[in-house]
Amino acid sequence: MKHRIAIAVAALMMIASYGLSAQNHMHHRPSFRPQNPAVQGFGLNFGYVHSSYKTTEWATDEKERSAGLDGFVIGVTKDFMLVPRTLYFQAGVNYIYQNDHKKDDPKTRPALVTRMVGDWTEHYLDIPVKIKYTYPLTYNIGLAAEFGPSFLMGLSSKMEYRAKTSLGTASASYNYYNAKSKVASGSETIDVGSWMAANGMLPEGKIRRFDVLLGASVGADFFDVLEVRLGYDWGLVNRYKGEVANDFNMKRGQFTLTAGVRF
Repeated sequence: MKHRIAIAVAALMMIASYGLSAQNHMHHRPSFRPQNPAVQGFGLNFGYVHSSYKTTEWATDEKERSAGLDGFVIGVTKDFMLVPRTLYFQAGVNYIYQNDHKKDDPKTRPALVTRMVGDWTEHYLDIPVKIKYTYPLTYNIGLAAEFGPSFLMGLSSKMEYRAKTSLGTASASYNYYNAKSKVASGSETIDVGSWMAANGMLPEGKIRRFDVLLGASVGADFFDVLEVRLGYDWGLVNRYKGEVANDFNMKRGQFTLTAGVRF
């Protein structure tokens, strides 16, 4: 154990010495943004995003977490320099697409139904407002950390179920924002929307379009051009609204892994 601690301390000392060396020679450091990073600090980001919802019942404090949605995020950011090559204010706009595909085999399904497939799809606009700190390790590699809120605006949030029956295929969609279902096809075979509601496959009420998240990310910058970030955001707003919000509190958690190009 002492041997491992000694190795860890030595590694930390080496990293610190590299950092000090980089700081002492920073004016000689080659940069792709030599004039002013705040002027040319635009970034294009793309990556993976996973979100899940944790629901808490007010009366019992019983918690339930959804399976989660997977998707991608793409967007642009802009850096405004506060302290040269160290501290920045960062703002941007992102588009988020997520989907949860699942097969349901409820015990109480109608006799005609042989298979049920569901897709929960969400589209968001995300506006992050962050404070960004960077620390050089070598001439071309640095560490970075970002912290701050993100403001989400829901564009669409729908669940679509398709039921395969012995008489054909029926489908219906459910809008989470207005709590309305719509039969797309096969209504003469089976009312999928009513069946979904009867079997507890739809939420009990509407959810909000807008959300506020607070999060942080860490990562690395390479050659002042490439960057990689790993982050997590905690939802601050109860997604339920109306009468359901009096009994349940549902909040979003969001994990992201992104790569970006800064120019």
